[in-house]
Amino acid sequence: MPQKILLSRCPTEKWPKVTHSLGRRAENCKQFLGLEDPANRVPKAVARTAPMALFIYTLVVIWFHQTGHQLLRFPFRPWYTKKEEPSFADMLTTLRRVSYQEKTPQPLPEQSGLKTWIAQVTELLSRTG
Repeated sequence: MPQKILLSRCPTEKWPKVTHSLGRRAENCKQFLGLEDPANRVPKAVARTAPMALFIYTLVVIWFHQTGHQLLRFPFRPWYTKKEEPSFADMLTTLRRVSYQEKTPQPLPEQSGLKTWIAQVTELLSRTG
């Protein structure tokens, strides 16, 4: 089953509201935020891991809802041409890409080859996690 967040259109907003089940949220936290196999053994750390992963998940979804949806770029997938709604993986990839772009210095205009290379590396890094 694809990692898809169910979105419902709100008539007063441009972008859909995020509405999904707790099970889907937990599954995404396990798969994408490391909650499935946390590397902690101290009791306090164990007690803090799940709330922190859920907090980060919430921050990513809120960021995407407010600004990230404008920066969304689906990768070219010829087998998946009708995808319209972003999954949590798409949201996380968009956040990573935007973060990497903000941290990477922009090359001079005459360095267009370098600019293309940096854009390709940034796109690759944003998808790898």
